[in-house]
Amino acid sequence: MDTKYNTRFAVTLTGIDNPEITYGVDQDTINTITINGTVILYFSLDLTTAEHKFFFEFANKTNNTPDRMVVVESVAVEGITADRLKWSGIYTPDYPEPWASTQTNLAQTLPGATHLGWNGRWELPFTVPIFTWLHQKEHLGWIYS
Repeated sequence: MDTKYNTRFAVTLTGIDNPEITYGVDQDTINTITINGTVILYFSLDLTTAEHKFFFEFANKTNNTPDRMVVVESVAVEGITADRLKWSGIYTPDYPEPWASTQTNLAQTLPGATHLGWNGRWELPFTVPIFTWLHQKEHLGWIYS
């Protein structure tokens, strides 16, 4: 029997020009929303002891909406907010063609990115139990098992 831990998240995002995102954890979608201004995504899940990923996908930017973007303002886990948490995210942009094929040295992933100017996926890998992961992210010293 796997032990499950209730894990609470609050992710604050700002949308410019009404981006639409789908968000969830691992393979499970929680919701799809349009961001008008700043929103806080609150959710609480029972998760097994393992590696997991919070994600959101931004997919409605077009050539007609060049200013549309999503900004990750903050990530709070169990009520603890730290910049290092949002900087632990990994953004995989979906660069538009034909522009992308004319560029050299385009990064396929952008670790630490908090401004999503292209369609793409932002992921925050984490492990449960969450307080062990927070301890490691904040470099709080040794953890004895």
